[in-house]
Amino acid sequence: MRPASSMTSVFVPDVPMSMPMYAPMRAPGMTDESIGRARKNGSRLGTRRTSSVGSVPGRFNGPTQARIARDRACSDLPALACSDLPAMARALAFLDRATTMRSVRPLPAIPVLPATVGPAMDGSSRSKKKKFPVMRTRVSGRRNPWAKVVPRPPEWTAEQRSRRRAARPWIVVARWLCVVGTAAAVAGCRKDAEPRTVEPGSGAAPSWRVLVIDDERLADRIREQWSTRGDGTLDVVKASREEMRERGRSLSSADVIVFPSLAIGDMVRSEFIVPFPDKTIRDENLGWTDLFDTLRHGEAEWDRRVLAIPFGSATPLLWYRRDLWKEEGTAAFETWDAFGAAMARWKERERAFPIACAEPLGRGWGGLMLLARAAAYAHHRSYLSALFHPDDMRPLIDGPPFVRALDELAAMPGAAASLECDPRTALDALASNRSLAAIGWWDARSERPSLPATADIAVVRLPGARLSFDRQRQAWDERPDGAERVSLIGFSGRLGAIGRKARSERASANLLVWLAGVEWSHEIVSASAATMPARGAPTASVARWLPPWAAEQAWVPDFTAALAETMRNPAFLAAPRVAGADAYLAALDEAVARVVRHEMASAESLGEAARQWQAITDRLGREPQRAAYRAGLGL
Repeated sequence: MRPASSMTSVFVPDVPMSMPMYAPMRAPGMTDESIGRARKNGSRLGTRRTSSVGSVPGRFNGPTQARIARDRACSDLPALACSDLPAMARALAFLDRATTMRSVRPLPAIPVLPATVGPAMDGSSRSKKKKFPVMRTRVSGRRNPWAKVVPRPPEWTAEQRSRRRAARPWIVVARWLCVVGTAAAVAGCRKDAEPRTVEPGSGAAPSWRVLVIDDERLADRIREQWSTRGDGTLDVVKASREEMRERGRSLSSADVIVFPSLAIGDMVRSEFIVPFPDKTIRDENLGWTDLFDTLRHGEAEWDRRVLAIPFGSATPLLWYRRDLWKEEGTAAFETWDAFGAAMARWKERERAFPIACAEPLGRGWGGLMLLARAAAYAHHRSYLSALFHPDDMRPLIDGPPFVRALDELAAMPGAAASLECDPRTALDALASNRSLAAIGWWDARSERPSLPATADIAVVRLPGARLSFDRQRQAWDERPDGAERVSLIGFSGRLGAIGRKARSERASANLLVWLAGVEWSHEIVSASAATMPARGAPTASVARWLPPWAAEQAWVPDFTAALAETMRNPAFLAAPRVAGADAYLAALDEAVARVVRHEMASAESLGEAARQWQAITDRLGREPQRAAYRAGLGL
């Protein structure tokens, strides 16, 4: 006997329960597969209830619901005929009453056998693929109860017909009003969607306005490329971040705004930009999925939406003299502590070099270099934030990860000589034989260095760390997979966004696709000293971002590989993505300089920087800053 709980339910409403319930026997030739198919295809009407406004919940209301119930019951009759005769009798009784039924009520489930397998009613066996013979049973005067029965609609009374005739003119008027209103709305939307300076049929060329912040060379290149390839008028306006703060409202009327990645918090707070349309993200000319993951997720997104299109971001890399590093080996570049120990030994051997490793510790760079060193220590699998506590914006820069990183930075031989360096001059120190290694990058404006003929320069990623700090336990955890490298992003690149006052959002999005897309971005964006390729590219394409003399250098393939590994790294730390990021980093610059000059200990100096961060947060508003920080993290 097959359990009734595993059978398919048949809905048979409003029939007296005087007949007993029978569990059908398994018929000869029936398999579990056929029973499962019947269970899948069987009627479950008894478990589905509908309710509508003004009706009784749990009942089938109106002739439509009654017809559905009747059809479902009819579909189960062939199975009941060979398996459960009492149940079939009850179903037939329901069909007899279904013609005039206005509401039905579910009864307990009735087991059902499949209708396409098993013996025929006369005991003869049949194949699986054959169906049962049609039963010629009369139900309510109809010969075929399995045929689809369409109930006759109820007759309207004279009063209903009279109301219908009276309401017909008003229905026609309402329909015409809807048509006219819809046409007016569509016409208004089309007017806003069209380019503002173009009138249909006028033949006038379109015009746009692009605002470029803190990047004159990029602005000049955009204007130059548009004059040779663009159609229409493009007004490129240059401005500094100070000018944006002073007269931002007058400058923010641009269709497209290109700004530093570090200024994204200020742009959002000032409401100068709007999110990028999702539809344009899928434009194949943009090549969104080809962009590096760190740019797409770490710089372009804000509050889990794409806010801007990344133009590329320069990232610090470690450069060293391979011809002088043979004894140490590449294991010294795995972690920061191993790198510091190797540089101390190297400096003892090579006393002619005044600086062991030239790092960008000058104004505007010291705090970023500290973040790049501390990223691997502060990045923990249990936390998403490393600079602020996301609940109350308490600074975390005075914690053990940053104190340890600053101690290691200050212990580098000749670190004080790096206080005047930026990323380019740090590499110039390497090229002029004043340092054994350097951290930074060259851009297209860099002059050709006077390297010795025997110099063999190599490029690798920044070191990582085997330890990470758990803030809750106030203890160091050792990573089970060994050293992990964490990339620093969001401090030097360029982003392009649609201005809030753009005259056509669609046209502005298409202009951004042209500027940062696959076809022309290498011609346009490479002019900026703050950018690097935003996509994985062959060595020949990467050379556009480097000075002309670099094309013949042997380190270019190493540079290309190190850049791609850094930008594809899923572990990254973003510079402060809040308003006033420059002020926060300036306080961190001072903390680094005090320690490098041996004026203050690392813990004391970072504690002072944390108090300055608190004051900056209070001045700008703790709650707005907290909301911005969480949006930047995607929380």
